[in-house]
Amino acid sequence: MFEKLEELAKNNKKISDFHIRSGSPLGYRQTGEIIKVKEVMIKPQDLQDLMSTNCNEIEIKRFKDTHELDSSVTLSGLRFRANFYKTINGPAAVLRRVETVMLKWHNLTYPKCFMILLTCTKDWF
Repeated sequence: MFEKLEELAKNNKKISDFHIRSGSPLGYRQTGEIIKVKEVMIKPQDLQDLMSTNCNEIEIKRFKDTHELDSSVTLSGLRFRANFYKTINGPAAVLRRVETVMLKWHNLTYPKCFMILLTCTKDWF
């Protein structure tokens, strides 16, 4: 599962998040639509491995106690916000891509008046 997950994450920037549920095929959201990778079935052990690789002991205990956890996951240098939760079929997770590169001011497409307001001091108000 990890190989396919990392391959998809690295090679397709249009994927916004991954849906990983025990007993179900790997799913990902691309331009608003969830696509299932039928050849990659998720096992409970896959999610336990994902959690043990990326979470500390306190987070793992919290998940065992509450059956949910908000954390982060790193795969091949790419960061994801992770929401782990339990289902009837076992553990599950949604991983949402977190961009690690900050855009420069000149790359933003806000109107010029908005950019001026952002640089105002408190004396202007």
